[in-house]
Amino acid sequence: LFFMLFPGRCILCKAATNRSLDLCAHCQRDLPYSSGTCWQCGLEQSTNSDTCSSCIVDPPIYSHCFSLFQYEQPISGLINQFKSHRRLVVGRVLSILLARSYIQSHSMQPDLWLAMPLHISSLRNRGFNQAEEIAAVLAGLSQTPLLKSEVQRVKKTLPQKSLNLSDRKLNMADAFQTQINLEGLNIGIVDDVVTTGATVTALTESLIDAGAADVQIVCLARTPTN
Repeated sequence: LFFMLFPGRCILCKAATNRSLDLCAHCQRDLPYSSGTCWQCGLEQSTNSDTCSSCIVDPPIYSHCFSLFQYEQPISGLINQFKSHRRLVVGRVLSILLARSYIQSHSMQPDLWLAMPLHISSLRNRGFNQAEEIAAVLAGLSQTPLLKSEVQRVKKTLPQKSLNLSDRKLNMADAFQTQINLEGLNIGIVDDVVTTGATVTALTESLIDAGAADVQIVCLARTPTN
């Protein structure tokens, strides 16, 4: 009865959804979901192996990267609406889809979730941390605690998109500070988009230095390297 009185509107086609999610079933089916990805780095690959050749030769420091979507339209546009224009309803829809898919496909889940921290200056400029919005949904649906102020971004870095891979690594050096003992714990880092992986690598290093036994990445989308 509630959805008949207040049907909601699809964030894409604007049609009445008649469901608890502000996304109609047709538009949900047509989203560009990731497939055939490497378990460790999260990039799509042409082989049927769980691990891509790059990760076999030079694996990232984190053990697993799960992304629900390919970074293409309409997902790239929706993430931009959420991140840059603070359309929280869009972020919540995408976060619910991500959380449901992750929980359904992963029997072993982290002990703690951690949203990718923003530097305080970036937080002031943007007004909110989009990764925290995603992580809150994951934490709620998975019933797993969420780290908050215990891990901070202490270095104001340059925008990563303006840098090449080697400069991105230098840019992120010593960017994070972990102020909690994570001895033996498995941590799940949550972000909206992972590109080269330099930022999540730097954060993973900080968590491992604090004792974390394992770190995995969960994001809405993982961009291709080319």
